Amino acid sequence: AIRLGDWQLIQVFEQSGFQLYNLKDDIGETHNLSAANPQKTRELFNMLKKWRKEVGAQLPVNNTAYDTLKADQWGAAAKGE
Repeated sequence: AIRLGDWQLIQVFEQSGFQLYNLKDDIGETHNLSAANPQKTRELFNMLKKWRKEVGAQLPVNNTAYDTLKADQWGAAAKGE
């Protein structure tokens, strides 16, 4: 996420998308404005990419060993099912 003035951009990796909010008008972050404001989304995303490069930030990667069946079984066992 990055903030600039009243604007906040959140990159949502799981959905390959963005959430853009004007916090002055929407403190509860209920109205995603990224589609209505592509230029502001691009501006903040470019700033975010630049910052990541400057600090050597690591991005999330897919866990290729993740097994949904085992995760579901573990979750059921944890619930006592």
